[in-house]
Amino acid sequence: MINSMGLRGPEVSREKPTHSLRIALVGDSFVEGVGIGEDQHMRTLLEKAVASRLPERHIEVINAGVSGYNPAQEWARLRDDIFPLNPDYIVIFHCYNDLDDLHFSQMIHSSQGNPFFMRCGSISPPSFHRLHLRSFFLDYFMGETSPYSIYDHIESPDAIALDLLSAYGQLMQLAMSECSSRGIRLLSVIIPDSKIYYPEHWGDKARQAAAYGARISAIHKELDLPTINLHQVWEPQKIRT
Repeated sequence: MINSMGLRGPEVSREKPTHSLRIALVGDSFVEGVGIGEDQHMRTLLEKAVASRLPERHIEVINAGVSGYNPAQEWARLRDDIFPLNPDYIVIFHCYNDLDDLHFSQMIHSSQGNPFFMRCGSISPPSFHRLHLRSFFLDYFMGETSPYSIYDHIESPDAIALDLLSAYGQLMQLAMSECSSRGIRLLSVIIPDSKIYYPEHWGDKARQAAAYGARISAIHKELDLPTINLHQVWEPQKIRT
């Protein structure tokens, strides 16, 4: 079910109903819920859970997750589509591949000779030259352009990793500032890489995954952003079984 805003879920009125409590969930495919039925999606489950505790309120949980989105695109979604809906709470989910996706966007813009579109805190959808973009993707998938993984550099960050971590911090600061000015409560959830729970199979990658989660948590702590790190909540044995 896709609504008129292009989001998964039921229609959302632009004007918030009286006595309504709105919660927006923002992220990538983990939030969109690819492969999960609507009745099993966290949007539905959260809506029911909150409604049972606040029966006097009209509860709306909005699924603003889009597969493949990176933090810059999520900020643009917040700015253009979610803030105008006047939510009371926004929950941003950080997935372990978010900064690799952010770097991929940077590579696309660099290949066109354009500065990355999030510079100076101003983010707007890029205008791609189709032939140039086609050439970039052909180079990428044919192996001419090597994919970058921040995991390989997270323990001793190189210039790219430091730039990505800094850019992410700036984006979260933008979200926090805008939410504060609008009276919106902002919360973040960090989704860990399952490699953490299988060190016997993943070796160095498991250690790097844990280091990555720690880096993101440190950024949130420095910003004083309320955060739930699921790595600290989930029980490894349950994940394995």
